[in-house]
Amino acid sequence: MKILVLKAPKETAEDGDPYVNALRNVGLDADGLEVLSFQYVNQDLLREKVLDPKNYGGFIFTSPRGVVAVEQCLKGTELGRNEWSSVPAYVVGEGTGKVLWEKFEIPSVGQDSGSAQKLAHFIRKEHTDGNRKPLLFPSADLKRNALQEMLTEAGISVDVVTSYKTIPHPHLEAILKEKFSSNEGRPDVLVFFSPSGVNAVLSHPSDLQQCKVVAIGPTTEAALKDRGMVVFATAENPSPTGLVEAIQAALKKTAPELPHATGEDLG
Repeated sequence: MKILVLKAPKETAEDGDPYVNALRNVGLDADGLEVLSFQYVNQDLLREKVLDPKNYGGFIFTSPRGVVAVEQCLKGTELGRNEWSSVPAYVVGEGTGKVLWEKFEIPSVGQDSGSAQKLAHFIRKEHTDGNRKPLLFPSADLKRNALQEMLTEAGISVDVVTSYKTIPHPHLEAILKEKFSSNEGRPDVLVFFSPSGVNAVLSHPSDLQQCKVVAIGPTTEAALKDRGMVVFATAENPSPTGLVEAIQAALKKTAPELPHATGEDLG
């Protein structure tokens, strides 16, 4: 079986994609494919807010792109790292926390939450400062409102700035045709990382119904099911380790159906 990891361009400086590397490290035949691109917007507004940290009680980042949006808007300026590092930076996923540290050397909390909803529960327990200053949230244009709504209900103000737009990779259709045109190279398992990736890939005609699909978390799982896909596995933790564990567990359950499979799975 061949596993294909469908995701956005990586934002870390490490060699290779960490999810592909983790799958290969346990003997799985995995490869990666970039299916999304990003446009950064509202840079002047975000810069104004980031350069005035005294007004905020911390950051919220639900993806590496939020971190990069801050980096993009601050080119040519100095971020008050000491001031921002003294307040929490709440993140979803180890990857987001790693990008935050690489870009700004700011530590993060909540990275094990696994989803925006779980992060909201975490913040509600942790954000107990007496003055309850707003949290600054550089978000995607396609974000769901669950996190903001849950925090608002708890009396925690969130200043949301739409900071990036998610768009399909400009050559996605040609890339998918190439991947699926040959029986020798076509994937058996597809790993999706976001609803945007699901919509981008499934909007192009291809024989995906014969592939097993894996989701990096519950939000992506829901997007796949909304498109009529049967989800083979869902990672409980949006991390390379979480993905490997989900795939290996699903393969064990289906081992009688896949006698030739040797632990390889999604990608």
